[in-house]
Amino acid sequence: MQPLPEGKLSRRIIVNAAYSFSAGFLLFLIIYGFYMIFNTLEVKIKASYIVMIFSILFILSSVVLEHRGGQLPRLFIGGAIVSAILTFFIICIVNGILAIISSNNLSLDVFLLIYSLCIIAAFIALKIFKMH
Repeated sequence: MQPLPEGKLSRRIIVNAAYSFSAGFLLFLIIYGFYMIFNTLEVKIKASYIVMIFSILFILSSVVLEHRGGQLPRLFIGGAIVSAILTFFIICIVNGILAIISSNNLSLDVFLLIYSLCIIAAFIALKIFKMH
């Protein structure tokens, strides 16, 4: 393994840290939003917005699957599955943001602990995805 030039190494560190912190924060919002939905059994987004998000994602994912060579019956099923998963993630993210804004029951220590674990998980996931 050859040593990297100093500029290349610092660029790699900055890029990996930025990706890890960003993906870690999104992961934290998904986890905290899901926790708040599970804990309060309340979704803070109106059903009309959820259906609109689902329909837009359904069209986008179906077009992407069609572009990749999907056949017609499986195309709609795959589009529905992908859009349902992405809609769930978006609902959790928005619910996590609204839960953080509306209530102060998340202490700084708990936030830092969960966010640190999410950063580590995001870094590992990004390195695994980059390997393939």
